[in-house]
Amino acid sequence: VLFASFASAPFASASIGQVHRATLPSGDHVAVKVQRPRIREIMRADIDLMYSLTWLLDFTRFFGATQSRVLIDEFARWTADELDYLLEARQSVMLHVHSQGESMERFARVYRGYTTSRVLTTEMIEGIPLIEIVQAVRNADTAYLDNLRARGYDLEQIVRHLDWNMLNQVYIFGCFHADLHPANLFVLPGNGIGYVDFGMVGR
Repeated sequence: VLFASFASAPFASASIGQVHRATLPSGDHVAVKVQRPRIREIMRADIDLMYSLTWLLDFTRFFGATQSRVLIDEFARWTADELDYLLEARQSVMLHVHSQGESMERFARVYRGYTTSRVLTTEMIEGIPLIEIVQAVRNADTAYLDNLRARGYDLEQIVRHLDWNMLNQVYIFGCFHADLHPANLFVLPGNGIGYVDFGMVGR
């Protein structure tokens, strides 16, 4: 038996994959990211279509002075990286190692024996999705924000820790999580930050 339990319904999804809750035979709770069927062929067809339109994009100067092929080449490279979960696993391991000893920064641990180029199994990061907090601030949801403060969370500290972690990643280690939208970030007890989704890492 590969997993002791596996939720058939995903709890998160994106363009190239979806994430399921699962439990390993050891009892560890994990997040299993599975690529969508035929996503590689679909992405290749989309990129080929983009290349076929370069003459029109350049003729209309859609990207200004920049040649459209240059942008499409870069997009194709990023896409190839994101489609290789083994690369994402290596990047996750690297960031996890760099964060050791940092109390305000936590990267999901990779379970290599349960990971392939199309399936990525990591430690389940349990926390408050940052996107939830951002929406509450935008909507001036005082009840939500008051409840957050009552539970010991501090918005100013959360922002300070996000900034500190980014500066630490860039200036101490020279590589950083490059896809920092709020759905990839979780606020942990003590106002620490948990990170998921390591398909894009900048250097």
